[in-house]
Amino acid sequence: AANIRITNNGRAANFINLLTVLGTGGPFTRPGDSGSLVLTEQRSPVSLHFAGAKVGNSSFGTSITKVLAALNVTIVA
Repeated sequence: AANIRITNNGRAANFINLLTVLGTGGPFTRPGDSGSLVLTEQRSPVSLHFAGAKVGNSSFGTSITKVLAALNVTIVA
């Protein structure tokens, strides 16, 4: 799990226990991808994309289990 600090307009926020996804051959995500569902190779949901690193290929997401619990919803097949 990753812990990151994001600063925007002079204000900082810390985010803990994020999942990290590493892109191969370039970034895994691009600006505007926030809120996208991240899937495994078997197409199972694993996280909700949150942020990408400005340098490198790291992208960060919140565990889909935590997202579903916070929204009190389930995924149906």
